[in-house]
Amino acid sequence: MFLGLLLAQGTGTLTLASTNANTGATLISGGVLKLGTNLKPLGDNFAVTVTSGGTFDVNGQTGAGATRRYDLTIQGNGA
Repeated sequence: MFLGLLLAQGTGTLTLASTNANTGATLISGGVLKLGTNLKPLGDNFAVTVTSGGTFDVNGQTGAGATRRYDLTIQGNGA
């Protein structure tokens, strides 16, 4: 189980392709964080923050495997 911060930064794409056990927050400060599954790709974490330079690509995933919706915060020029 991952209890810390999931941090996506840089210029590449990080695709979460399977179920994860993360319970910490997610921060996307650069590059792209892409969901590759709808079966808890962010674990039981619901707080997602996107800052300038970051992109959160839900890739058509509905999040149906999550126990509730994601709480999304977009700051600056995040997408």
